[in-house]
Amino acid sequence: MRLFHIPLLLLLFLSSTLSAQINPPDLNCINGNGAQIEIFWTPPAATCGPITGYQIFYSDTQGGPYTSLVINDPSILDTTFASNATTVYCYMQSTMNCPGQVVVNSDTLIYTLTPPSLLTVSVNASNNVVVSWEANPSPDVAGYLIFDDAGIALDTVYGVNTTTFTDLVADPSLSSLEYKIAWFRDCDPNNPNLRRGSLGATYNSILLENLQQDKCDRSFTFGWNRYENYTAGVTGYAIDVSINSGAFTTIDTVAFDQLVYLYPDAINGNEYCFKVSALLPNNLVAYSNTVCDSATVADVPMGAHLRNATVIDGTTIQVEYFPDTAGTLSDLNFQRSVDGNNYQTWPANLIGPSGTIPTYDIYQDVSSNPSSSDYFYRFRRLDECANEFFAEGVKTIHLDYDLGSSTPAIEGYDLSTELFWTPFEITNGTVVQYHIIKYMNGDSVLFGTNSGNDTTVVDDEALNSTQLDTICYQVIAEISLNIPGIVTTTTFSQSNIVCLNPTPKIVAPSGFRPASEIFMNKTFKPIIFFGTDQDYTFRVYDRWNRKVFETINPAEGWDGTINGKEAPIDMYVYYVSFLGQDGNTYSKAGAVALVR
Repeated sequence: MRLFHIPLLLLLFLSSTLSAQINPPDLNCINGNGAQIEIFWTPPAATCGPITGYQIFYSDTQGGPYTSLVINDPSILDTTFASNATTVYCYMQSTMNCPGQVVVNSDTLIYTLTPPSLLTVSVNASNNVVVSWEANPSPDVAGYLIFDDAGIALDTVYGVNTTTFTDLVADPSLSSLEYKIAWFRDCDPNNPNLRRGSLGATYNSILLENLQQDKCDRSFTFGWNRYENYTAGVTGYAIDVSINSGAFTTIDTVAFDQLVYLYPDAINGNEYCFKVSALLPNNLVAYSNTVCDSATVADVPMGAHLRNATVIDGTTIQVEYFPDTAGTLSDLNFQRSVDGNNYQTWPANLIGPSGTIPTYDIYQDVSSNPSSSDYFYRFRRLDECANEFFAEGVKTIHLDYDLGSSTPAIEGYDLSTELFWTPFEITNGTVVQYHIIKYMNGDSVLFGTNSGNDTTVVDDEALNSTQLDTICYQVIAEISLNIPGIVTTTTFSQSNIVCLNPTPKIVAPSGFRPASEIFMNKTFKPIIFFGTDQDYTFRVYDRWNRKVFETINPAEGWDGTINGKEAPIDMYVYYVSFLGQDGNTYSKAGAVALVR
């Protein structure tokens, strides 16, 4: 039984001890004016004896030391004491006639002249300003008073930990809005202004304004006011954009002293919305209002392409061009160059659109000279903002030739012709092959076909000794053209035409050796090109002008003998004449060496 009563007695003892502790007064409010502090309290319930007074402790730092002020009259429930500190910490104890009992401290109230520390003035998605600040650390603060810059009260926010205010009246897109905040205590419900703390500095919202478009630069510019009076400082501004009602994304960050921004590369018809946010320490952000506009910018010319450039006669080059359908042009210039670098605007005749689909325009350059050079062409376009754009990338073929460039030969004389040409070039196209056309006797034949990388060919039988007709050549490039979104086709570009105009002529060796093992070197006989057997005369003279040989047979040559005997080694003079295939008489005189 005794074991049963011991815990019960211990519980009664502890309960009696707790109820006998000296409870503090309820410290209701602390206030001041920079020279003295006033406090208010409510007496506690007497737990172990009558209340005989109060003791007040105060300090200008939370850690002390604390000054003690004794109140010996328990009926006094407020008092003042001198202090010019900007911050005062204060708590109280009750005095009771309860020797040996525990004295309990009241809550510590804090008086400060420092106004609330404002964190942000930011515009939300509903276009309302939201003001936020740090809570006052003293639990007796009843709330906060919100004022505009003129000192007119806008609202009262109750609760020490209620630290935001949303302005549902003012429009932050019309002007930069300014706010001040003060805390207040409910020491005297009949006159709260007497218990109001100091007003803080003016804090402003960011007004984003002056949104302007540059149609030609395809850009937006806008500006904003400085985010001011934030003691921690603004580290920079973030630029946020939303396109066609999409989510806002940060596209750039600028320095704290930059208050204007240019947004480039706007696309015609897109709606752009912009806002700016001040970047603050501790990852705090304050947003501006949002401004929006639809882009109305100059369309970029982008659909023009060259289709072909081809020689159509000796002085005309035809250029084929897919015109631009995307942008608005203020000017279109036909330009020509002989080196691909220095272009000049050149007159050209617009023949008209093609009759094919897709339609292209046909221009003719009638001032060109395709037999002397190849040509580069492009079109210079100016949009409505005078910006330059070029449709470029075509070059014609220039064909040329070189006589006597290869073997075999006719009796030691090369009658071949080498043809060579500049390659055809075009943007979006590739040369598949070159076709070489030969014209003679009024007919045209395909002489040969080269790959797209081979720009030379040799005609070993371009000339012969029996035919005087003009021989002409032309090269035709076969091009695979692929312009994305417009056309995939095969086109053909013609070069200029080159012609060989043979004339009757005489070719003779400078020496001969009758004992040579080479047959053609055993006799001396001129070679006649494009001649006839009519009126042929061939004579040889020694140094004393004595005739040593004569014939009227074009097939007969001098064998180096005089009257059947070997002629001496020496230089001899010859004379030959004949009637050419063109009906004219040709002659030639020269010297030949006889060697043994």
